[in-house]
Amino acid sequence: MSHEFFDPTFTAPGAGMEFVPRPQQLDGLRIGIINNRKNNALAILKGIAGHLESRWGMTVAHVADKESPAHGVSEEELAVLLKDCDFVLAGVGD
Repeated sequence: MSHEFFDPTFTAPGAGMEFVPRPQQLDGLRIGIINNRKNNALAILKGIAGHLESRWGMTVAHVADKESPAHGVSEEELAVLLKDCDFVLAGVGD
């Protein structure tokens, strides 16, 4: 009997990612949240956002709700996040 294993440390060729520049200051930034609808994910992300609000005066500008964890964010929601938010929190939960 043979087994096939997946190595999660492997990086596929061409799978690089470019990061956006970090903000010069944190005060007053607008937060976007992507709710993937997993158990506890939204509560955790709102808790993080609450800490950022109290520490740096940030505000939650938009919460995008995905149809399910398996779905992507809709084009409409992406447009709102790009227009109204300085950065986005996304995460998993369970």
